[in-house]
Amino acid sequence: GVVTGVLRWSASDGECGRDRITDVWLKRDGRWQMVATQQSEIETTVDSARLSEEMKKLEVFAGRWEYEGEQVDPPIDGLPFGGAGAFSGTVTNRFILDGAFMESTIEDKSPAGLTRTIQITGYDPRTRRYVLETFMSDGTREHAVQTVSPDGRVWTSQSTMTSGTGEQALLRNVVTFSPDRSKLTSVVDVSTDAGQT
Repeated sequence: GVVTGVLRWSASDGECGRDRITDVWLKRDGRWQMVATQQSEIETTVDSARLSEEMKKLEVFAGRWEYEGEQVDPPIDGLPFGGAGAFSGTVTNRFILDGAFMESTIEDKSPAGLTRTIQITGYDPRTRRYVLETFMSDGTREHAVQTVSPDGRVWTSQSTMTSGTGEQALLRNVVTFSPDRSKLTSVVDVSTDAGQT
């Protein structure tokens, strides 16, 4: 059995924090015994009280995440992902510039190899959307707008990606958090013909 979650703690001196936990249990002789445990601090870089209400919604992304998935055909020439196959990586998210933006650093291993990415997310009060600017190690860049459901569990983004060699694709990404916010799933649809397919 595997148990994952977020542990929120506070000390008598007023210090508080959040840790991501993973416990592995094995049933032996009719009893469950913990055989491995891992706990890592979720980095807090800005006092939550200083964040705007809209930036507070991004706190759910803060910290280091690991991911894995499967990419299906057809491959898209010129874009950084390569053909069909497994992918995995890490994302580290932290607030920057006094909480006005969130910075994401990503290392992705896909069928095309290793891609490093920097992404900056902010909130546009005029359009009431989050705006993301992304830059990848192969020269690919992406501009996205993102909305969030009222309960904060579903984040939907629409973006235009331009490869380092000029090919363009439209992307739609839907991120859905588990009720306890300790896990998420992401489904990305890609179109290279202006959204026709």
